[in-house]
Amino acid sequence: IYNKGKDNLNLPQNYKIIKLPNIGREAHTYLYHIVTNYNQLAERTLFLQGDPFTLKMFVFEPLNQYKKISKTNCINIIAAACFKTSAKKENKQLKDFSWTKWSNTIFKKYNFIQFKKEFIDLDRTANDYFFRVAEANFAIDRDKILSRNINYYQKILNSLDNIAPVEGHYMERLWDETFRKE
Repeated sequence: IYNKGKDNLNLPQNYKIIKLPNIGREAHTYLYHIVTNYNQLAERTLFLQGDPFTLKMFVFEPLNQYKKISKTNCINIIAAACFKTSAKKENKQLKDFSWTKWSNTIFKKYNFIQFKKEFIDLDRTANDYFFRVAEANFAIDRDKILSRNINYYQKILNSLDNIAPVEGHYMERLWDETFRKE
């Protein structure tokens, strides 16, 4: 368990708790885990946000279900709720957070489409349509993670350098694309 909050988690002693700075939203945590454990990843890793049960869009699958599920409508990740969207649609939605609870979001020099091209699609032409997982709760198999080299993940991780980066919102929409085979 990665903890970016208070230390009073009140968990059984058999849980390993790793304290991380509260930066980069869940994307920082997921990528930190991948980079730190790249050579010893589990066969399947389940990534869950801090309190997934409070999220309105979260479709709960019992943890043991993630061990069994082999197909979803996502292409690369295993998720309970994946849907098709477009880069243009996401770019439009991710321009202004002033009216939301994420009003402290820090924007940088690039928009969603530019981020997708620079960090996710790299040298390929950005595909306009892609699958997005609801609320960044998903499982991923080791071979999908290892289809990209560690430097790829490190570059994305380095972009998540403050408490409220817009890149965290971008990554929430791009997990399936992130693990697409090079």
